[in-house]
Amino acid sequence: MSQLVTQQVLQRLEIMPELLQQQVLEFVERLYVEQQVTDKQMLAEVKAFRRLHAELWANYPYQYVAIYQGRLIDHDPAKWPLWERLEQNYPHETVLMRQVTPEIERVYRIRSPRLIRHDENL
Repeated sequence: MSQLVTQQVLQRLEIMPELLQQQVLEFVERLYVEQQVTDKQMLAEVKAFRRLHAELWANYPYQYVAIYQGRLIDHDPAKWPLWERLEQNYPHETVLMRQVTPEIERVYRIRSPRLIRHDENL
């Protein structure tokens, strides 16, 4: 390679990491903003589910429901057919899908194991 070409290649190699860094930072920033928007949308759908729970329980007990923009958009006794319809009809949207149970929120109890030390000298 000529000295001029070598200099140009070296200059580009020096620039590339900075350009790549900038692109990565812009990408991560976009993802962060998009995630914040998605989180806010999901929280709004959860609030709508809570608000609609009594009506949902009266009409769709133990069924899976889909909440979008604060309203019921679909329901099904089975989870996967509903999920497939949501993927088809709302592919890039934030949609809450939950099973309607008597309780608005499920309570999960996670038991913690306890270690009991037996003293061998007793």
